Amino acid sequence: MSLNLPSQRLCDVYQGEGRTYAMEAVEIVDGAITKKVYDLTGTTELTFTVRLTASATANAIQKTLGSGVTITYALGGLFEVVVDPAETAALTAGDYVFDVALTKPGLTRRVIAIGVFPLKDGVTDPPP
Repeated sequence: MSLNLPSQRLCDVYQGEGRTYAMEAVEIVDGAITKKVYDLTGTTELTFTVRLTASATANAIQKTLGSGVTITYALGGLFEVVVDPAETAALTAGDYVFDVALTKPGLTRRVIAIGVFPLKDGVTDPPP
């Protein structure tokens, strides 16, 4: 079974700036009329990956459960992703793509979130 995922655009981040993203794993039911929360209980792997394009093979940023990704409320499908300043400083400004994939016992690995990761030029220093 594949999930019908809403595409997300994360908040802008500047080169050299870190950010914590609060995210929710949801499935769209009946063409976005309702949403169904995806329960993260029992999740053994939760990986946030940023790439230049959807077809790129190199990861620009990757965070995993316990290393930048934290489930904050499993039953509610809530989790946080922390991106460090050094990771954004190493990238060229532009719109990247991201996805979040999970693995749970008895299920194959599946993507639960997709969208755009916008990275802006840092002029001198990132804004506070």
